[in-house]
Amino acid sequence: MAQAVQPATAAARERHAAELQQWLASRHCSLTTCSPEALLDYVTMHWLPKHTGLELLTGERVTALSSLANMLPHLSSHFEHIEGRNGLPASEWGAARQSCAQQLHS
Repeated sequence: MAQAVQPATAAARERHAAELQQWLASRHCSLTTCSPEALLDYVTMHWLPKHTGLELLTGERVTALSSLANMLPHLSSHFEHIEGRNGLPASEWGAARQSCAQQLHS
């Protein structure tokens, strides 16, 4: 039995998935065929630079780790509903989170 999803949660999930799908399409890939490496590239090369929201005392703008922590579960949930994907293994998201955290703290 599928769990009911709040409208705001469903909208956020679709918004994040649409952004990823657009980025993948520009690389001749899709949500059903993308590799873990493509997802890591998306997060590190597209999503993090595009979603800066915090301004440091130095004036540099960075992405909050909480924003990343909010986005990844939405994409993971979206992947669970793609036929043939059956979600993303935790190791793929774990690698993405670790790499992004290292990039944010460097």
